[in-house]
Amino acid sequence: MRARAGRTLDSARCGAVKYLIPVSDASSGLIAPSPAPLVTGPDGRPRSSGVAYVEGWPVDLGTSAVMKSIRKGGGSWRSVTVFSEIASTNTVGVALAQAGCPSGVILVTDLQTSGRGRLDRAWEAPAGTSAMFSVVLHPDGPDHEWGVLPLLAGVAVCEAIEFVTGVRASLKWPNDVVIRDEDAPSGRGGKVGGLLAERDAGSGAIVLGVGLNVDLAEEDLPVPGATSLTLAGVPRPRRAKLVGRALSRIEHWFTAWDAVGTDAEALDRLLVAYRERCISLGAPLTVARPGAEDLVGVGASVGPRGELVVDADGEQVEVVVGDVTHAAVP
Repeated sequence: MRARAGRTLDSARCGAVKYLIPVSDASSGLIAPSPAPLVTGPDGRPRSSGVAYVEGWPVDLGTSAVMKSIRKGGGSWRSVTVFSEIASTNTVGVALAQAGCPSGVILVTDLQTSGRGRLDRAWEAPAGTSAMFSVVLHPDGPDHEWGVLPLLAGVAVCEAIEFVTGVRASLKWPNDVVIRDEDAPSGRGGKVGGLLAERDAGSGAIVLGVGLNVDLAEEDLPVPGATSLTLAGVPRPRRAKLVGRALSRIEHWFTAWDAVGTDAEALDRLLVAYRERCISLGAPLTVARPGAEDLVGVGASVGPRGELVVDADGEQVEVVVGDVTHAAVP
């Protein structure tokens, strides 16, 4: 589908519709929030009733607001384009990387019609319900442990969720963002988002994509076991604030990762933050591996290359690519 070019909503225009922002955005937290119901938009497709739109553009996802949030988080990236609709921010990001765009180019969208996850999974969410963005990254030099960066980016997203909402987020290996039942104010935890990293061999760039379920009801969740911030009991945050904070933390972790190259000891130190949030460690699990039998065991550790080490009846098996299923919901 055709993507509309990103535009900035200025504060004067937004000010006229501030009262339309959901009450949950300013809630004291005493009343548990609930997902805003979907309504039919002018294009005939469903979209969230919890977001005000001005001439088709979401008030809570303006370009200037995203940039402001990046600056407040200490980030330096400034090239931000917000789309009302796009097929896939990662697909466009890869094309821009191939065309020679610099590091730090950011694509944000309200609606993504052909989103892609790990292992080529496709997904789509109604407009206004999710926070979705990609950033093009150019590492300094060819020698890196590529599998580590998506894990550290997952830490960055968890830090952003925690900063904006006050709720702790965790990670299922390799980069599923989850809120545990015991951390969710409503007790309704689950997978709240994920990351996809793609490397373009020609340019050497990495395109890192992030998708977070912000305000989805139970019946609109993309997969079983998923949740959204509002289902988890979190008052709906402004998406620009969440996206900007995540980007500033991704820049922090990307810079640290880029500086250490393939130094195993330095990478191991960086991964301490990941291990602290990884719920796959110590958990009984099954790993579906491409071209190999499923591996059943207990998550033992995450190595300096980002690999998951599984204790399978006393044998330490390294997994670089695989789909992890926990034996019990955390």
